Amino acid sequence: MPPVLADLTDALLSAARKAGAEAADALAVDGRAVSIDVRGGALEQAERSEGLEIGLRVLIGGRQACVSASDISARTIADMAERAVAMAREAPADPHAGLADPAQLARDWDVAALELADPGAEPLAAALETDAREAEAAAMAVQGVSQVQSASASWSKRLLHMAGTNGFSGGYARTSRSISAVAIAGEGAAMERDWASEARIFGADLPSAASIGLQAGERAVARLGAVQPKTGAFPVLLDERVADLRDVGDHHVEQAARQPGVLQDLRDQRAAHDRGVLVRLEDDGVAQGEGRGDRLQGEQEGEVEGADDAHDADR
Repeated sequence: MPPVLADLTDALLSAARKAGAEAADALAVDGRAVSIDVRGGALEQAERSEGLEIGLRVLIGGRQACVSASDISARTIADMAERAVAMAREAPADPHAGLADPAQLARDWDVAALELADPGAEPLAAALETDAREAEAAAMAVQGVSQVQSASASWSKRLLHMAGTNGFSGGYARTSRSISAVAIAGEGAAMERDWASEARIFGADLPSAASIGLQAGERAVARLGAVQPKTGAFPVLLDERVADLRDVGDHHVEQAARQPGVLQDLRDQRAAHDRGVLVRLEDDGVAQGEGRGDRLQGEQEGEVEGADDAHDADR
């Protein structure tokens, strides 16, 4: 029988206390993934991976250390705790390191309402292969496409549980279902390549494999005959795949995405002033089917200045 993740985190915390830690938090993650690639109408590659990992952070007098392992034996858990405590005693002091006060912890939440995981069964490898074949066939059917470099379909599921000596304990599941295709148009030196990919939490929300392959083919064909423009000032329209804003004001976008509500203060601000780009941001932390947030983000951190930076450094 697979181990219960909550039992693993409890064992890690007990080992940390026994080794001398003043405080600690632990994480256990169980993941599975399946990926199917096809090429030229034939199966190119099939992969399946499964893994269970545990992690532990210990704190001693404002000093901290993190360790992780994929072995969940009692001996390994004890060794992890002893090594983490020894490392923490040698680490520099960090005034922001620590766990949240128990009064700050969330006590009631409805993880199911966030729709982070598809309750349906794991798709069969044959079903994934069918999706990949359909995507490839749709891309090849686009006039001007000479070949499809790859077409893939995948599924993954991750179970996570986190607990701390401050009394916090919680977990959730995440799933993902995706289809992608890479098409090549033209011949010889005039060849152009482009791709399309879609991923969803719920398999039923995923666009059809044929539509994804069609988009990859049309994008590749649209690149044919491209020429370098003359030097000048032109309006720029960014494709959704490359409109990746790395910095918005003083906030890193990835950091902002992990902090619900931080974008509220950034809406309609002008970013990249030297390029004259006007950026409008919308914060939708519970967009259905997309699932980019982390349910337990911040649960184990105190409301102190710099705590987010300390957390980022730890990870």
